[in-house]
Parts: sequence; structure tokens; C-alpha cells
Amino acid sequence: MTEQPKARRPNRYARIIERVFFSHYTDGSREVSFERDEFVRAAQDLGIALPKNVGDLIYSFR
Repeated sequence: MTEQPKARRPNRYARIIERVFFSHYTDGSREVSFERDEFVRAAQDLGIALPKNVGDLIYSFR
């Protein structure tokens, strides 16, 4: 019998992006606006070390 793969916890970039995204998203939105400094606050709220280059975080999801 094949074992089911364990669900992996999202990486720190995904967790930060998700926090910012869902703080602005409303059902049916086609666009979500945010300020770059929100990533700093989200990382602090989540207790996650912010990447040195915040741009990497954003561009990893383009």
C-alpha cells in the first residue's frame, strides 16, 4: 500500500504573502493592492524572519 505524502507547511514567503493577500482580498476581487511595508509587519506578526531583500518575496510569486 502506498503511503500518502505528508502535507508540507507553506514556506515563509508563502505565509507572508498569504497574510497580506487575505488582509485585502474580498470575494470576487480581480486585483489586490498592498503596500510594500505590509510584508515587514506580516513577518513580525507571524514571527518569521523577513528576507533581506523583500523584493525576492514579491517576485517569487509573479
